Amino acid sequence: MNVNANYYLGLIVISVFSALALFSIWRHILRHGPIKGKKDYGLAYLAGAMGVWAVVGVWSFMESSVSPLLFEVGFSLLSTINSLLYLLAIQHFDYSPDRIRQRWWQPIVLSIAGLVAASTLMLFWYSNMYHIALDEAKNLLWWPDVLFSLPTIFALGIGFWRSFYYRGYKLLAWLSSFAMVIILLVQLPEVSAWLKGSLGDSEKWLTLTSYGLLMMLCFALATSWGVEEFSLPHPMHLRLFFEGKEKYSWVVHLKIRDQRYTAFLSPMNFKNLLLFAARRITSPENGWVHLDEDLNGYNYFRRILLDFSKAWQEVNQADEDNESVQAIRRILFEYGNPGQYRLKIEPSNMNFEEALFEHREDLVKAMQRNTEKKQAEALFNKIREWLDAKGKTLPPTSAT
Repeated sequence: MNVNANYYLGLIVISVFSALALFSIWRHILRHGPIKGKKDYGLAYLAGAMGVWAVVGVWSFMESSVSPLLFEVGFSLLSTINSLLYLLAIQHFDYSPDRIRQRWWQPIVLSIAGLVAASTLMLFWYSNMYHIALDEAKNLLWWPDVLFSLPTIFALGIGFWRSFYYRGYKLLAWLSSFAMVIILLVQLPEVSAWLKGSLGDSEKWLTLTSYGLLMMLCFALATSWGVEEFSLPHPMHLRLFFEGKEKYSWVVHLKIRDQRYTAFLSPMNFKNLLLFAARRITSPENGWVHLDEDLNGYNYFRRILLDFSKAWQEVNQADEDNESVQAIRRILFEYGNPGQYRLKIEPSNMNFEEALFEHREDLVKAMQRNTEKKQAEALFNKIREWLDAKGKTLPPTSAT
C-alpha cells in the first residue's frame, strides 16, 4: 500500500470505531440518565460527523474511477457536511452560548450549508466550462468550504471551552482552545497551493493529528456530560414551594435534597415562573415553554435564573454570577427543542401555598399590560383547577 492508502485506511478504522463508540455512549446516557425520554442530539451529531470522516476515507479509494476535479468536489462536499453536523451539535451543548440555543440557529445553519454546497458545485461547473487548470481549480473549489469551516471551528471552540469550563474542567477548557487553533491551521493548505506543496505527505498526518485531537475532545465532552448528568439531583429530589408576597418580592423556596434555597422574585419573574409550573403540572409529559413565543425571549428566562442564582450564591458561597446561573439552569430546568425549556421538577413535588392565592390580585395589578394581567389570572385558574382535580389542599405553612 502507498502512503495515501495507509492514511485513508487508518482514517476509516479510527472514524468508524469512534463514531460507534460515541453513539453508544450517547444512547447509554439517555437510557440510564435521571431524566427519561430526554431529547439531546448533541453527541449523535458528533458521532455522525465522525462517520463522515469514514466516508471520506472510502471516497479516497474512488480516485481512479472519477475525474480528478470531481474527486476533489466529493471531498469538499463531505467536509461541508462534516461542518454542518458540528454546527447542529453545538446547539445541543448544555453550555453553548444562549443565542446558539435559539430556534433560528438550525434553519440558518442548514441554509448556509446548502449555499456553500451550491457554490462548490457552481465552481465545479465553472472550472469545467472554462477549462481552468487542475491545480487552480482545486484551490478554487475549496474556498466555500474553508470559509464555512472557519466560523464552524470558532463556534465549536467556544462550545467546548464553555462546556469544560462550567463543568469545572478549566485546564481541559484551555487545552481545547489550543487544539482548536491547531485544527484551524490545518484548514489553510486547502486554499494555499504553496503551503500544500511545502507540506507534501506530512499534510495528511497533520490532518490525521487534528482529527485525533477533535475526537479526544468529543470523548472528553461525552464523559463530562455523562458525569454531570448522573451527578445532578434527580427530579424527585427537587421541590418547589410557591409562597405569597413579601414586601415587593414574591417568595419561592427550592429544596434540593435537604438543602433549601429561598429566592425573591420580581412580579414579572414570578409570573413567568408560574407559567413554567402551570405547563408542567397540566402537561407532565410535555410542559415545554417556548422562550420566544411565551416569554418574549431568553432574557426573561435568564432573569428567573438570576433570582435563583442569588440564593445559590448565598448558600454555596459562590462568587461568579454566570457559573451560578448555569448551575441553576442545569439543576432546575431541562432543555428540549431549540428555544424550549421546562421545569425538571415532578408535578407532585410542587407546592402552592394558601398565601399565593391570597395575593393573586397583587400580582395581577403589578402587570403593566392587559395581556400580562390576563395571563396571570389564567395561570392562577389553571393551578387552582389542577389542585382541585388532584384533591389537594393548600398547605398553610412554608417549606420549613
